[in-house]
Amino acid sequence: DLGSGSFSNVYLFKSRQNPKMKYAVKIMFKEDLNAEILQLVNEEVEILAMLDHPNIVNYIESFEDERNLF
Repeated sequence: DLGSGSFSNVYLFKSRQNPKMKYAVKIMFKEDLNAEILQLVNEEVEILAMLDHPNIVNYIESFEDERNLF
């Protein structure tokens, strides 16, 4: 567990194809999110996708299942 917030937890994952590659994955539980929070999440994704700086984690992708946003 790398960290947690009001609506999510962040975990460290390693790539199956290349175990040297590590990723921080934010997991948000859909049942805890309302329309306002979803809008903020979408804005965060848009901002992260635009950033390119060595001191900021790179945004790779987002996806969801029945219960969670990743």
